[in-house]
Amino acid sequence: MLLVLLGAFGLWRLWQQSSDLRAQVAELQTTTAALQATLEATQGENQVLRRELAARDETLAQFRQPGAVTIAIGDATGEHPTAAGTLTMNRATGQAALDVANLPPLHEGTTYQAWMIVGGAPVSAGTFAVDAAGQGHHVIAAAPGTFEAVGVSLEPAGGSEQPTPGNIILLGSLDS
Repeated sequence: MLLVLLGAFGLWRLWQQSSDLRAQVAELQTTTAALQATLEATQGENQVLRRELAARDETLAQFRQPGAVTIAIGDATGEHPTAAGTLTMNRATGQAALDVANLPPLHEGTTYQAWMIVGGAPVSAGTFAVDAAGQGHHVIAAAPGTFEAVGVSLEPAGGSEQPTPGNIILLGSLDS
């Protein structure tokens, strides 16, 4: 009888230890899933930061080119005082890099459109998007002397033939 009782007690202890181990495994699996989700989010953030860094490196390279010309563009209406941008032109390549910051977030069905002012008339220089912080980068084929000013407006998705009145966010002149 004593052997049966000792055997039953031993089996009960093994069952209890097994239950404790199962609970620990379940807890570790939950922790592992949470850590995996955190890792994936961090990897996504890392990719965004790498893209932003690459864009900044490209902009810095534009600034360093011999003969590069940079103009500042700012808030055209006074409604977005923190919105700003630069247009850096490379005479050798005939390309310009438009970098903007602090633009208002885009709403569904809208885009930003760059404009070159040639002979007093706006000419589309393409559409672009900005990130959640309102930062964006856009490459334009434009050499200094081919336009007088540059602007950015908020337009319907796909862009417009002419800037929408009242939606011009940034504007800068080569004279300024």
